[in-house]
Formats: sequence, structure tokens, C-alpha cells
Amino acid sequence: MGKGFAFIGILIFAIALQPSHAENKNESNNAILMLQVRDTLFPIKVISTDKMNIMLDFQKELIALQWKGLNRDDRTVQLTDSTGKIYEEKQMFAGSTIIYFETQTLYEGNYIIKVSDQPEWIYKNIKIIKPE
Repeated sequence: MGKGFAFIGILIFAIALQPSHAENKNESNNAILMLQVRDTLFPIKVISTDKMNIMLDFQKELIALQWKGLNRDDRTVQLTDSTGKIYEEKQMFAGSTIIYFETQTLYEGNYIIKVSDQPEWIYKNIKIIKPE
């Protein structure tokens, strides 16, 4: 089984543990979850908005994005830096709810996840931290 499939299983587990939605719909919830695998704890950061969950797994160097509810539209999802340079662009087709990005080749720092939500875009700032 590839690490992407294991990561999706972790994503579902982590989202079930996240705190409730923020009272203000423009606010997002951030949670650091500690996932225990055997005798090791791994930090996983979950960023939740009213339309999606973003999960950052620093040990596996993966980012997963889960659309909440039924995704009725094709969506473009971009991973960019703060200057707007696109590092990766993926399509989330109608009916799909999860995509992920591998971050092994990216430097530690601030990035932006952009998701098309016609006619607008949803922007979410993230920080990639490399494992020690």
C-alpha cells in the first residue's frame, strides 16, 4: 500500500478528532493532533474552514485537502508560494473530495493553497515544516 493511501486513512482519523467549527464562518479552526504510531508521536496540523479541511503531515511531507460535503463542481487546487509562483496544480473533479500534495521537494516556509470555488477562489495560508 502506498503512503498516499495510508495518509488518507490518517486524514479521516484526524478530521474526526478536530474541534468544532468556528462561530464566525470567516474564521478557521486550527488544531495540532498527535498521531501515535507504535511508540512514536507525529504532529499533524489540521486547518478547517466551512468548506474544506487541510491536513499537514510534517513527517510524511504530505498535504491533504478534503472538500466538505458533496463536491458538485470540478475544482482547480494550486500550491503556491507567497509571490504567486505555482509549485503544483491539481484538478479535483466533481464527485471527488480528497487530493494530496507531496512536499519533499519544497523548502520549509510559507505557502498558499488556492481552491477554485466559482466564481471566486478560496485562499488558505499554510506553513511547511521539514522533519528533523
